[in-house]
Amino acid sequence: YQRVMEHQKEVDNVQSLDGQLKDTMDEDAVTERIFQDKSGYEYLHAIFFERHKKIVARPSRIKAWIVEGLFSRFMASAAQFQEMSDGVWSTVNMLLAILVFIMYCSSSGEKLTQAMFFHCDASLLKYGYYRTPEAIISSFRIRLRYMIRTECPFIAAFCAGVFINLMLLGRFRNILQIIAILFCIVMLSVFFSVLFLCMYYIFQPFTEAGNTTSVGYKICTMGIYLVAYSCLQIHTPPTYFAAIILGVTVVTLVAALLLVWKLAPKTFRLK
Repeated sequence: YQRVMEHQKEVDNVQSLDGQLKDTMDEDAVTERIFQDKSGYEYLHAIFFERHKKIVARPSRIKAWIVEGLFSRFMASAAQFQEMSDGVWSTVNMLLAILVFIMYCSSSGEKLTQAMFFHCDASLLKYGYYRTPEAIISSFRIRLRYMIRTECPFIAAFCAGVFINLMLLGRFRNILQIIAILFCIVMLSVFFSVLFLCMYYIFQPFTEAGNTTSVGYKICTMGIYLVAYSCLQIHTPPTYFAAIILGVTVVTLVAALLLVWKLAPKTFRLK
């Protein structure tokens, strides 16, 4: 009787484990069904971004709060305090310099690239097929598309809210300034995420042990912070400031993308 009861206990344990495995397999099956139209590196990175979507969730919430707060403020001003149009416009002008630092602080680029290495590339870079120039550039393009796509909802909501509400405030005479500011917001939203991705591929700063050894990466990271913070101290007309930001971001991103295509096949390796 005792042996029978022991066997029964073993059977119960096996059934419990079997149930847990089925639950896990069901979750994996759901993931496979979601991305069944993808293959190769597209499929690999789709699963990666699905599993690490929480990294971009918090910055997205912060940006959503910004949009909601600004939209509510402008709507109230347009509907109830039309005489405060000049004051609101001055607030928008000051906001542009502040947005540079806010976009930097709310960017998920640095954390996302760390997750890319420790949860994906640290293992795959041990295999020769993943270290080929074609595979490196292909993965970079897929990740670049994803990081730009995650910024689109914020860009659309923010630009629409600012444009509509400033028009309600009667700022038609400032249409060129408004367009410059909106283009600047679009570039800033994309700039920091894409820049950290480019820096990751150019320097590949992380070691298998979890350390950051690249001096160039550390210098660039510190430089980005100093530039973003120094924008808070700049007091120039918004049109000039937007033009400077647009010029700097476009030139920097073009240079970073060219460096990725040239250097990543040589420098993107396991250390």
